[in-house]
Amino acid sequence: MLRLGDTDVTPLPPHRRGVAWVPQDGALFPHLTALANTAYGLRAHGTARAEARRTAQQWLDRLGVGHLAHRRPAQLSGGQAQRVALARALAARPGCCCWTSRSPPSTRPPAPTSATPCAGISRTSAASA
Repeated sequence: MLRLGDTDVTPLPPHRRGVAWVPQDGALFPHLTALANTAYGLRAHGTARAEARRTAQQWLDRLGVGHLAHRRPAQLSGGQAQRVALARALAARPGCCCWTSRSPPSTRPPAPTSATPCAGISRTSAASA
């Protein structure tokens, strides 16, 4: 069983579980700008283009990379790319956000969100359920 808080998300497909993942390398789409990368998840969930862009820009601004919104990943430093990837994850308002580095990509926490750290996920075997 896979639980997110009090909710069993085992039967849900991964894209419906409300979990965001930020890999250490960022995994940004190389052909999209930082703004388009950040808006991607919102657009994939049906958010209107203008609203997705507005929300994406707000998250980029919160993480200190708003001025880089029109750059492509190859034009970003490693730290900037990590912050864009974190903005992309948080813009979708996940219930849980996970990252693969030892610490979150930003040294300053972003503005408060409803996302909880990965510790909010627990995995139990069927035998113990």
